[in-house]
Amino acid sequence: MEATENKERVDIQKETPPPKKGLFRFSLPFSENNEWFNKALPTILVLTLVCVVYIYLVQHHVKLLREVQVLKDSNKELRSEWIAIQSDVMKKSKQSEVAQRVRIIGLYESRKPPFKLIAPSNSQ
Repeated sequence: MEATENKERVDIQKETPPPKKGLFRFSLPFSENNEWFNKALPTILVLTLVCVVYIYLVQHHVKLLREVQVLKDSNKELRSEWIAIQSDVMKKSKQSEVAQRVRIIGLYESRKPPFKLIAPSNSQ
């Protein structure tokens, strides 16, 4: 009896299929009889990867668009602030405004027009 059991065990061991060659050496338990699924598995995985990358890129693009919009709004606000400050500086740098502000420290405008200094010549 033992001899027949050994033969059966040897037969069972011989029936195991050789390992698969290729990129995917595994098969899913429910797909052992579905050869088309095993052949299509690499394609399905590649398409899944492409879809995941596409979704990531779309989300990243939307995020960048939002950041650009925020920066545009910020730029408009800063530009209007710059224009207001520039007009204020232009107003304060007028001669009349400057003269009015320096009177406080005791400086006054000259009422006489400028004159030319002439040096005496030695030739006469």
